[in-house]
Amino acid sequence: HRGVIASVVTLSDGHVVEARITGRDGALGAAVGEGERTSFTSAVARLEGESSTIDYPSLQTAIDRSAALRALLARHEAFHQAMADQSVACNAIHPAEARLARRLMRLRNISGHTKFAVTQEVLAEMLGIRRNAVSFVANAMKKENVIRYSRGLLEIVDVDTLHRLSCECYDTVTAYRDYLDGD
Repeated sequence: HRGVIASVVTLSDGHVVEARITGRDGALGAAVGEGERTSFTSAVARLEGESSTIDYPSLQTAIDRSAALRALLARHEAFHQAMADQSVACNAIHPAEARLARRLMRLRNISGHTKFAVTQEVLAEMLGIRRNAVSFVANAMKKENVIRYSRGLLEIVDVDTLHRLSCECYDTVTAYRDYLDGD
């Protein structure tokens, strides 16, 4: 309902990397399929909020009874798969500033807010980069008056510029989501 939950992968050396984020626009762990499965990733609350849960047997019953719910969850999974695929390309090619801008735009969309309690460590996990790189990039955005950032509180102050700083990946996955939604 509010807030953001991340699916994260923890590597053997303790590094944590975010695989996907879900907010008010989706569901975490609602993959359509047969049988309850253990998740490959761990869920971590990224932005404080409220959510609802449903046990797997009840979800499966609802999916079995509703073609509309099956279609909605299939679109949701298709969108998240597209985001994951796009993120692989993005992480390999685009600079940290563009990736941070993309992630902040996504956080804004799925949370409905422009102010976040988020540390540099969490931003580093989101982007799969070192904390000092986040500091460098965030300070550059701060100097350009795109964001305000102090003591773990980040505020987007110029959405248009943030969007321009974002790489093509933000618009690509947004267009795909709109396509899936029939817009």
